[in-house]
Amino acid sequence: MDQNNPFGEYLKGALAGKNIESPARVGECPDSFDEFPEGAFFQLVVPPAVVAGSSHEISVRVRNCLPGGARGNVTLQGEEIDRGTSYDFQAPFAIEPAQQGTCLVFVWAVPRLPTKVKWSATVSITGQTGVDSPVRSAMTIVTRPTH
Repeated sequence: MDQNNPFGEYLKGALAGKNIESPARVGECPDSFDEFPEGAFFQLVVPPAVVAGSSHEISVRVRNCLPGGARGNVTLQGEEIDRGTSYDFQAPFAIEPAQQGTCLVFVWAVPRLPTKVKWSATVSITGQTGVDSPVRSAMTIVTRPTH
């Protein structure tokens, strides 16, 4: 804890895992990596609509784009448009030369109130300096539960 602001540091730590479970896990990639759009080396997969108070998976699929495999970091960010709440997470990945790619799966605890969340993901590959990673974006609409 930060001695100058212990309560603020406590809140950062206490609330950090409430929205995106930590850490990301490597999941099964349901589709072939050959189906990526031309030139793309990663995809962001989010649910288009979810029910408030539920839990859903968000994944970032990274294709092996180097002959010797790839290592790096995935950054996933979400922002509730209505309330400005932010979700931030980073996770390392490693792809061996023989692998087509990897999928990092984040479990998201959906807010309890209806909103819209704009997601964005970037991927940085270790040793690839001067290469800008594009940003992949998607939107999730959070709806009220039906009783």
